[in-house]
Amino acid sequence: MTDFINSVAARVYRPAEDVRETLSAHGVQLYTPRSQAEPLRLKRIVFSGYKDPDSRPPSIPFEFEWQLRSGINVLGSQRNSAGKTSVLEICRWMLTGRDKHSSGGLDPRVRAMVRNVRLEFALGPDDVLIELDSSTSVAPGRLEIRGATRDFDAETMSTVVADLMLDRLRLPTMSQFTRAPRSSRGSTVEQSWPLYSGALVVGPTHLSAVLGSVDTEAANLLQMYMALPWFNTLQQARAALGAIRQEVGDRQRAAEAEQEARAAETARIEAELAAAEQALHTFPAEQDLLNDLRQGVDEATEANRLLMLLEQQLAAAQSDAAAAETVDTEAQHELVAVREHTQASTYFRALRPTACPRCDQPIGDERLTTEMAAHSCSVCTRTNDPVEDPTALPRAEAAAVETKQRVVAAVGRVERLTQRVQEAHRRRAQLQQNVQALSSRGDVAERQVRIVEVERLRGRLAERADAAARANASPDNDPDVQVLQAAVDVAGELVRESAVGLFEELNDRIVSLGQRFGVSELTRTGLNRAAHLPAWKGETRYNFRQLSEGDRLRLKVAVVVALLKTAEHHGLGHHPGLLLVDSPGAQEVGYAPLAEMLTALDSVATALDLQILVATARLEEAIEAVGQHRVRQPNPPDAPLW
Repeated sequence: MTDFINSVAARVYRPAEDVRETLSAHGVQLYTPRSQAEPLRLKRIVFSGYKDPDSRPPSIPFEFEWQLRSGINVLGSQRNSAGKTSVLEICRWMLTGRDKHSSGGLDPRVRAMVRNVRLEFALGPDDVLIELDSSTSVAPGRLEIRGATRDFDAETMSTVVADLMLDRLRLPTMSQFTRAPRSSRGSTVEQSWPLYSGALVVGPTHLSAVLGSVDTEAANLLQMYMALPWFNTLQQARAALGAIRQEVGDRQRAAEAEQEARAAETARIEAELAAAEQALHTFPAEQDLLNDLRQGVDEATEANRLLMLLEQQLAAAQSDAAAAETVDTEAQHELVAVREHTQASTYFRALRPTACPRCDQPIGDERLTTEMAAHSCSVCTRTNDPVEDPTALPRAEAAAVETKQRVVAAVGRVERLTQRVQEAHRRRAQLQQNVQALSSRGDVAERQVRIVEVERLRGRLAERADAAARANASPDNDPDVQVLQAAVDVAGELVRESAVGLFEELNDRIVSLGQRFGVSELTRTGLNRAAHLPAWKGETRYNFRQLSEGDRLRLKVAVVVALLKTAEHHGLGHHPGLLLVDSPGAQEVGYAPLAEMLTALDSVATALDLQILVATARLEEAIEAVGQHRVRQPNPPDAPLW
């Protein structure tokens, strides 16, 4: 970590500690290795509601339950619109807390039907339950793990779920500085678990991006899930750099506007300054007197500064003295209390009662003897074995002496400082009288007036010069911009170094998996850090979007699985090993491509201990490819799932 700071410091010629403080002030954190993500495995999904939510009251209830296992799990039907995609969407809803259709959530119509949902899953060694009742507008729910429960409503659900997922999948919050389309203004946004969760889903509506569902975020998702060292530092530095460049630009534009508005005023001040300097030159030089005057002014100024310092010290000393007197008062009270307690104890134990003070029953010699021998009260017979502290009185006396000494010392300091303040007042008054006497001389006084006027005008021009400098300054010269730009450069180099070899390995796996998933003519891919995925069939190169929808879906699945295999090989990565694949055979007419892909997914899921949920309307082919026991189907097969 120190090497990173030193590298940045060397590029901007700044002390390393200054660089560290600048990065910290802008929220840029140094790379800290993170362990791999804990596996996420769904166990059971149950949801219920009404198919006629608009009826008053609704009268067509439904309930769906699916017991899931590791490996491949298929939702199959003989037709579309059977509810398969909705099941995957409900699973993602529970795993993200987001039910908005625009962010990969539920179809609004399905959302209106569903009232109660329960998702049970394992996260590493722990069983987790997310359950909610959305029949009310606030959608109360709960998350249980390790016997602890967190309640949530519709507004807080995504935060509760994200807190758990980010922690257990070892994923940091990702900062980005973004600008709206056709806007020159931008802002820093924090990307969190809802964005990351896009890498768990592959479906026909998410085929424009290589990873996830948003083109512009695919590169960030790719590098974050690969756990490339220093990538999060790079993102934070980029976000901070964008924000500070905008801030510096705002200041520059404000200075330009100020300079333009003050142009006429500046010309007038320059003319006045020229006239004042000309008038000043008409006075004869009286250097010695002027030197005396300057010295007198300097001495009076210094005397005033010393007086203010002494007054501050006096105020602090008075406060200390008051505090010392308070402590001394408490110590004296404590000493009196200890003395009284000691004397009272001695007196009362010396008494020898002859009768009970309540009933006049005589107290015999036997009880008095027992009291002395066994410390048993001769009146009430209760054991009374007092434990005396022989050091209590000496300690109280010592404390009282010590606090009294502190009071004397504090009061003495107040008296000495009071005397010094009075002397400083007298000296300042004398020096001010000297300056006044020197200034009162006619020619000197007039010359001084002229000097003051010249300096005043020069000061006003200096202010305008500062504004002009700000207006003409390049944002690249701002110290914070320089540090953040250097941090971006150094972190970028470290990320590139860490990626050497990884992407070659990743592309080899993508080709192998793509061929197994049904892209039979695939010969080469060129996935890079920008999440661009050119693919070659033979010698013909295709951009990702030029491929058929079926090939894109298969390659997206291949990318995720290749990420997981590479992570396993290098001990890196944050993907939890759960993948939801929707309609993988929707774009093909023939049997072979879907069956080939399902068979390959089954094999890969078993080999890598993954969990893959697949939804398809080609039921018979799915059963033949992975077996009846792994397919959840409606009854009868041409009916909806729920």
